[in-house]
Amino acid sequence: MKAATAWVGLGANLGDSLATMARAVRALRGGAAIRVTGMSPVYRSSPVGLQAQPSFLNAAARVRTRLAPDALVRRLLVIERKLGRRRTVATRGGARVIDLDLLLWDDVIRRSRLATVPHPRLHRRRFALRPIVAVDPAAMHPVLGVPLRRLLARAPRSQRVRALPRSDQRRFRLLTAGRS
Repeated sequence: MKAATAWVGLGANLGDSLATMARAVRALRGGAAIRVTGMSPVYRSSPVGLQAQPSFLNAAARVRTRLAPDALVRRLLVIERKLGRRRTVATRGGARVIDLDLLLWDDVIRRSRLATVPHPRLHRRRFALRPIVAVDPAAMHPVLGVPLRRLLARAPRSQRVRALPRSDQRRFRLLTAGRS
């Protein structure tokens, strides 16, 4: 398969979320089929949906991969399991140790049992849009045909998304590099 650029959303709100997200990025880098080519800052976000839970940390990784979308999603699920995530119907929308989502895949529009790209709720989620726009302000939504920065400007302001302080950003970069 020809190499593609994809965006992977990272989120967590249980345990040491910053360290867990850094471990997820290291795991993404651990395979020959995936190369991380860009990493957003980390943001603290209010929960969407189920409100009675801790705030989330969110980020996005731009990756270059030869994996097909379904194969990439399977890889993300393996990483989640290795980091302690157990997906069940009961935990959907709730607190989680790690969440890895395929958000975009080049300009592909595709739906399968495992992967829908673009992510079906991307256009309404500040916590997913802001990290991508921070790395690539020209990124486009392939279905809507508009820049993600415009969708970010329209997303509900009730979804609070704030960059972590510099010290935490630095800690994330160090942890992602395998140093503490």
